[in-house]
Amino acid sequence: MLDLKNDDNNYVSNMKRDCTIILLGVKLVGEIVEPKYYPVAPNFIDEGEAMIDEWEYLRIAKKCTLPLVFLNLVAVRKPNGQLRLCLDCRPINRCLNNYNQVPLRLKDKITRLRYSKIYSVLDIKNFYLQSNLHENNMNWFGFAKPRSREEYLLTRLPFGAKPSTGLAQSVVNTVLGSSTNCMSYNNDIIVFRSDRSGHEIILNQIRQSFRNVNLLLNENESTSFIRNIAVLEMPFAKIVSNRPSKDKVEWSNELNQKFKEIIKALIHLTLEIPDPLKPYEIYTDSSKVTSSAMLSQRHNGLIKPVVFFKKRNAFIRDSVYPGIQNYFRDYLNRTDSDEFHFDSKNLKKGRRHSQSNDC
Repeated sequence: MLDLKNDDNNYVSNMKRDCTIILLGVKLVGEIVEPKYYPVAPNFIDEGEAMIDEWEYLRIAKKCTLPLVFLNLVAVRKPNGQLRLCLDCRPINRCLNNYNQVPLRLKDKITRLRYSKIYSVLDIKNFYLQSNLHENNMNWFGFAKPRSREEYLLTRLPFGAKPSTGLAQSVVNTVLGSSTNCMSYNNDIIVFRSDRSGHEIILNQIRQSFRNVNLLLNENESTSFIRNIAVLEMPFAKIVSNRPSKDKVEWSNELNQKFKEIIKALIHLTLEIPDPLKPYEIYTDSSKVTSSAMLSQRHNGLIKPVVFFKKRNAFIRDSVYPGIQNYFRDYLNRTDSDEFHFDSKNLKKGRRHSQSNDC
């Protein structure tokens, strides 16, 4: 993983400046019904009012009179302690047509990651609140301050509106264009490459592309998912605590073992990125309670898992095998080179039954 926390100010933009990409207009396909009002919780009102003032300063919202639709505000506390404030778009969603910009499925592109060694993740900060609504749609997203009842229109893409995901994906697709060695799902962009120098070039090109349309990126974020790493790290976090007298930890054989487990987890990832040119091996097991399967490939003589399947109460001869096959359909080569290893006679019969139906 690259340390992306360098020269960040050279790439991020000022959120007050508008993104140069204007979203497509969305049409109404039904009659608007005014939603029933419900208030913001009293303990969130002060923060909510202050946040709306900030929205007005950043041009995320603007004062108005008599918007076409008044939507309720939803305020919840995020795990990091900050307040999340958004509009309850459910009443208007029934009247909006969807924007069918199909987002990327990781399964469709996962084999592109096979020969890469360096991965980075870029995140667009408050992506929806940086995306400008079409001026013809702003009047559908009115709201009022929880205490003063001043009226506002949201000028940016509302979180929770039916077409929002597709519209946001279209913006990212436009910015990335024909860029290679990257994939995106909404506000998350994966950048991958086999060599460090080439990776840095592509990474900076992509960040510059977002700067050109004035989309603000989060402070550079790079992540590597390691299962249960937080649990393993807990004793070491106490060692570097600000309260050494209270969180005193003595190095022990247990800590030494956990430290070795962290090293192993960093070196050996759980799942293998598949090689589309190699055959797959499927191992199955079944009981009266569950059926399970593992899709795998052999690399350097070792069986490496790619995907796992599990389903409860699926012990029906004629449906379990097709279910497993369907679950792995995005990977299988559909040739005789793929091998099946069954732990259940019923699954073997199920496969023969499925093959006879295909004939």
